Parts: sequence; C-alpha cells; structure tokens
Amino acid sequence: MRTLEAALAERDRRESFAQALADHQPNLLAYVDRELRLHFANRAYLDWFGKTREQVLGQRVPDVLGRAVMQPDPDVYDRVFAGEAVGRPAEMPGADGRAGHFWIYRVPDLLDATVRGYYFIATDITELRRAVSTDPQNQTARRVLALAEQDAQRAAAARR
Repeated sequence: MRTLEAALAERDRRESFAQALADHQPNLLAYVDRELRLHFANRAYLDWFGKTREQVLGQRVPDVLGRAVMQPDPDVYDRVFAGEAVGRPAEMPGADGRAGHFWIYRVPDLLDATVRGYYFIATDITELRRAVSTDPQNQTARRVLALAEQDAQRAAAARR
C-alpha cells in the first residue's frame, strides 16, 4: 500500500511540475483531442480567453471559446488529423473583445500511426504585425515574420 501511495505522490509531483513549467511560458499551450475537447491549457491560454481550467477542461473548444477561435481554414483540422503539423498566422479573438495576431502551430499527437489529438502552440505576433503595418520598410520585423513562417514549414515537413 505504501508503494502505491508513493507512486501516486510522485505522479502528482511530476504533473504539478509540468503544469507549473507550462504556466510560466508566454506562448498559449493546449492539448485538444479528436473530438476537439480541451485536455490541457496553460495560464497564458486561459488568460487570453478569460477562462479558468474548470470552465474549459473536458469541454469542446468551439462550445466554450466560440467558433471564432477555430482556425477559419477548415482544411487545417483535416490536415492535422491526417498527421500533418500545420503552422500559420491567424487573428484570434480573446477575452473582452480584444484581438491579437498569433502564429499558431497544431502538431498531431501520434501513437502507433493514429492521431489522438493535437498540441496547440500559439505565439503572439501582434507587435510584429503592427510594426510591419505601420512601417512596411521595417526590415527587422519583416525578417522575424519570415523566419517564423520558415520554422512552421520546417516543423510541418519534419512531421511528415
């Protein structure tokens, strides 16, 4: 019995550590299954959408966050659930009517050639977009956006 208690305590410690590590990331991180149910979300994700873990975990993303959060390109989900990593820029509404520009990665969770869900990783690029739109000649911002796109393409190619 003591061994079981120790094993459970160790598992809880590891889960707590992983959640704390994810909560200190500035990127929005989540895990979504094939039914579009949210199983994990870090603090940045919850803060952006103005939700608590209790409100979203186990719920379908379109039901709790709205259809506007879902990528407007419907083939994204077909591609991800076919095993392809997809990264692209998108505007994403947040809490209180705010909107931001994000580079969103959806990386399939594969087990024995079966896609169980995907990892959602979103990096806020709002300030870069603003810099490019206010000064189209801003070469630094344009270069950073181009590098983000190249990274997404490399990540997608590596998952094929």
